[in-house]
Amino acid sequence: MHQTKDFIDPQQAIEFIQSIRTGNVIDVVTKADGTFCVNWVAIKKYVADGVEYDDEVWTTQDGRMINCQDLELEHAKNIIRMTLRNERKYREQDQALAEALQTAVKALSVTDDLTDDLAERVLH
Repeated sequence: MHQTKDFIDPQQAIEFIQSIRTGNVIDVVTKADGTFCVNWVAIKKYVADGVEYDDEVWTTQDGRMINCQDLELEHAKNIIRMTLRNERKYREQDQALAEALQTAVKALSVTDDLTDDLAERVLH
């Protein structure tokens, strides 16, 4: 379960974080008023292919931390949608960059005739 605690003094926040760092995923946010909000959730485990792993933690827009195994179905579906949407967007950006690079390389390419001419000048 996600927990949170606010601190005014950064040193107190650091000391608190050190006291809970084992077995927890921790996030610290500096609030607009200059205070520090320490968020944490206990690390849960899961098994895949006979190997035990630490569960991944999802942080919501409002700062709540949730072990993936505790996500509600609709929340998990929305995360998958967002991930796939972003992946598609990045693929499109990669494709556009590859096309721009290919155009730039073609524009900079030296013709075979010029290459032969330069080679002949270097050799003689």
